[in-house]
Amino acid sequence: MKTKEKSKNSLLKLLKVIVVIFIITGFVIGGMNGALGKSENVQLAHIVRTIYLMYENIFRTVIIIISSYITFKLLKNRNKGSKMRFVSLITFSSFMLIIFVIMPLITGIADVAIAVMPFSWSSMPIQLLKDGHFFSSSIQSHTVNILLIMYVVYQGVVLLGTLIYGRRFHCSMICPYAGGHAESFSLALPLIKKKNSRSGFSNLTLKLLNILKVFMILFAFGIMGLMAIDVFGGIEVVSFETLRQMEMIKYMTFDIILMQLAYVTLNGRGYCYYCPAGTILGLVSKLSGQRIETDLTECINCGLCDRECDMSICISEKALKGEALSHINCVGCGHCVDICPKDNLKYSTSITRKIYAKKETTTDCSCN
Repeated sequence: MKTKEKSKNSLLKLLKVIVVIFIITGFVIGGMNGALGKSENVQLAHIVRTIYLMYENIFRTVIIIISSYITFKLLKNRNKGSKMRFVSLITFSSFMLIIFVIMPLITGIADVAIAVMPFSWSSMPIQLLKDGHFFSSSIQSHTVNILLIMYVVYQGVVLLGTLIYGRRFHCSMICPYAGGHAESFSLALPLIKKKNSRSGFSNLTLKLLNILKVFMILFAFGIMGLMAIDVFGGIEVVSFETLRQMEMIKYMTFDIILMQLAYVTLNGRGYCYYCPAGTILGLVSKLSGQRIETDLTECINCGLCDRECDMSICISEKALKGEALSHINCVGCGHCVDICPKDNLKYSTSITRKIYAKKETTTDCSCN
């Protein structure tokens, strides 16, 4: 028993070390790319850009795969099953390997990562249409078309997947940014833990995140709107380069610095709360009929579901009444479903409920 506990603690410490390494390298390489990626020294800019692409494609993929394996091992030691979390770890690792390592090798396009940015997360398509540049990337004309096609296909897949399987499809299965790291790092976060604290956010933090969410949505659509007016309407309201710089500042401040600081004091889903793409997918998931069913057995009011929820959703309040929970902030991670000691919870959408109902009908018929 002591050996098992010692092994668990060692794995947890290793996972924390990996998170720290990821945070430090993210600050250093992200900052270096922002400052020197467009340097007038062409050779220096090329070296910096190469290092950044290796970080984005290979390093982050390796980090997610290793962290997922460690988290998988730690979850296996729990007395309770973790089916939904296992699926998330497998899909995140597979998606990263295919898109960020295999695809660049097959296509010869190192910038594949920018084609899998969810809508409203960046103005990449408009920037490429303007002059073939995106932040510090200078894309050749024939590659621009390939990346734009990949971008449109990716958005279509995400939209269709969300309509079928809710927000879980993107945010807890394939998101190559906050989602993948949130799940693979989850057991080690926050790095600085408070005693007897739940996974979610305090009331003050929630208020600040809500304000930040509104700002991020307005900022994202404001930047894209002004860029679109320039590219498609030929009217330059604000200098295009100024808009680029503003988006870069947003990216460095909110998409890197704040997201990684959340790993230290909050949890892996801090960024998901104010992610503009996540908010839009949360609205789309309403059309999918996404919900957490709470009446499979009986709620014993243990509060484990609430403590496990990184998005600070009060699940037990609905579970005690046996009412289904539908919440725009639910990322479908399944932590609450997996942790419930009575197997009272289930994640579902309109389509999955129809599939389950059809299976039950078929089973009943075969029994008769």
